[in-house]
This record gives sequence, structure tokens and C-alpha cells, in this order.
Amino acid sequence: MTSQTPPIMTAHVDTSLMVEQQKSEKEATRVRSALAVYKFRSSSTFARKEYKRSWLQDLAYLHKLSKDAADLGDLIRLVERKLGMPVQSRRRKRCQSAIAAYISKQPGELPVSALMTRFRAHVAEAVLGGYMSFNRSVHHVFDGTGCVRGNEEPTLAANDTLDTTVRTCKSNSIRCTVHSFFESNRKEFDKIDAAIIAAGDDVSG
Repeated sequence: MTSQTPPIMTAHVDTSLMVEQQKSEKEATRVRSALAVYKFRSSSTFARKEYKRSWLQDLAYLHKLSKDAADLGDLIRLVERKLGMPVQSRRRKRCQSAIAAYISKQPGELPVSALMTRFRAHVAEAVLGGYMSFNRSVHHVFDGTGCVRGNEEPTLAANDTLDTTVRTCKSNSIRCTVHSFFESNRKEFDKIDAAIIAAGDDVSG
């Protein structure tokens, strides 16, 4: 993306760009500036579900970890220890970005204890208002996929636990049009599958 006026004045904003807008101001500003040239920006409930599955679940995880952390430094160390496996690197980086984004927006004179208290409140508010911030960053949220999970908003339980669960749809009650598309074209996908198997070692990774 560039700052010049694009030939197409509409853009579909996917989950990754939504997440980038929540990080440090440097990262967020770069994305917002690139998207600002588009007169109409849309996303979808399916992308919103993935936003919940990644960013909002990460924030809820930080909220949970923060109960066992004395300060933000301790929280950072907890994240590095608990998400230290290579397979967890993307989640670790998102959690680190969330902490860095929070710190970058705080006045320098605040004591460490106040930072931690504010962080917990900030994260809870960000999770509960996550769908609102998602919707505000675009002009339209497309619901063509009929994604039920994309409309389930996070909640805060009485025990101060954030619920950001993305439930698995039961096979006999899926209403998503993505699922319907694959079901209605099952024969074609079976042909592709058979061709791949028949090609054997000639199929690339």
C-alpha cells in the first residue's frame, strides 16, 4: 500500500490489518495511513471471528497471566516462559506487542504498581470493546458468510474471568455459507484430492 490515491477506492480489511492497528503507535499509524486513502473499507464477520481468535484471546490470556505477575516486567517474563516454544512464536509476539503498545501510551511518571493495575483494566476494556473497535475501523462489516461465531461477543464473568471462547460448530448445525460452499462442491474437491494423490511425488509442497 502507498499514500498515493489508489485506482480502486474500496478495500477489504482482513484480520492481520485489524491486529496491526492495535499495536504500538508506529505500527498502527503505518496501517491506518495506508488504509485512510480508501473511501470505503469493509471487513466481515468471519474476519471478526478470527480477530477474536487471535488478538482478543491473546489479551484475555494476558489478563489471566497478570493475576500472577507482580509488575509488567514480571508479566513479560511470564509470557516469554509460557509461550517459549517455536510453535507459539506468533502468539508470543502478539502478546509482547500488546504490552509494548500499552506502555508506549502511559505517562512516564506513573509508579510501576499503578501501571500494572491500569494494565489489567485496560486489557479487560479492550477485550470487551474489541468488536466495537473492530467495527469502527471500517465502514461496513459483511455478514455474507453467516458466521455465527463472529457475532458472539466476549463477556466478563462474575469471577473476573474474560470469556473469549470461539466455540466449534457442531457438524449437524453449521449454518456458515463457507461450509455450504464446500458441501455443495464436494464432488469437485474430491476430484482435486484424487488428482493430488494420483500425482504422488510430483506434487509440490
